[in-house]
Amino acid sequence: MTALFLYLLEEGNRGYMYLYSERIKLTLLSEYQVRLLLNDRATFFDYFQIPYEHLWPSYAIKISLPLYYEALQSNDRPDFGPCMIQLVETNHIIGEFNIRKRNTTVEIGYHIFPSYRNKGYATEAVAIFCEYIQHEPTINRIIACCKINSTISQHILQKNDFHITMNEGIIKIYERLC
Repeated sequence: MTALFLYLLEEGNRGYMYLYSERIKLTLLSEYQVRLLLNDRATFFDYFQIPYEHLWPSYAIKISLPLYYEALQSNDRPDFGPCMIQLVETNHIIGEFNIRKRNTTVEIGYHIFPSYRNKGYATEAVAIFCEYIQHEPTINRIIACCKINSTISQHILQKNDFHITMNEGIIKIYERLC
């Protein structure tokens, strides 16, 4: 993989994260970004000079934003968070990445918009995040779930050293130890 750049910025005791490679960046949404998304989505895109993307945020992120915003406003860091996946060169949002921390485990989920698929972006996003988590002493494993018929997602996880730990009906659970 290409060079990895990590930027962790502290905002009081509520940090937010930017993870970069040469092609993509993952941005964990800050309190200000979430407030803009909740109040005026168009202003969010204008203010951060991001080309408008009608597919983002997805419904899954939209319904979690109020809860995430409330968690950001508290004194504790939230144990979950939505991220944008963007192209470094153009700033276009090409997908999303979700993080949920449970004790010493982080669960991830990701989605690349159809027009950006088959270019290695999901594999790269997972790799960037896994590289970052390797340096977090409180985390000892990363898990991800995917449908049993989602062979592309399974391949992405396998390329990033995840291994099947459980089959639960139509869902496979993958794990990577840190």
